[in-house]
Amino acid sequence: MNNKHVKPGDFIPYIIEKGIGTKSYALMIVELDECPICKKQILNVPKKSYIFPTWYEIDIDNQLKKAGWVLASQETQEGKIICIECSKSGKSTFLCALCGLRKPTSKIEESIGWPAEYLCKDCYETKTAKEWDDMVKKLNAEHRYDYE
Repeated sequence: MNNKHVKPGDFIPYIIEKGIGTKSYALMIVELDECPICKKQILNVPKKSYIFPTWYEIDIDNQLKKAGWVLASQETQEGKIICIECSKSGKSTFLCALCGLRKPTSKIEESIGWPAEYLCKDCYETKTAKEWDDMVKKLNAEHRYDYE
């Protein structure tokens, strides 16, 4: 069955092989995100998800590798999930709301709101307390309804 041109709403999951005992293997739709940094497709599920086979040739790692896809990290960039590879290699950055410069995520001093806006450690160390406090108050006011 060739489902390459089937619309997601029309796709019907199906069993591709009857496994051993009560096990079977099936094709279903999964949702992917695109990493905003490397543009690889991200599967946003826990690595230890029990829906994937444990047989080493078709476990989650091998399936992702064959497809050229990656797992999601816990990090976001500009509110978008980034892949675990970009996270581990330190490629993620953020835009500081105070100085307007893009910095590595290791330089985050404070995060406010959702999606988050960030203030950097460099500004915390170099700006006056008034400048810092004014920006924190401004961001808190702008994001006061984010969690309601």
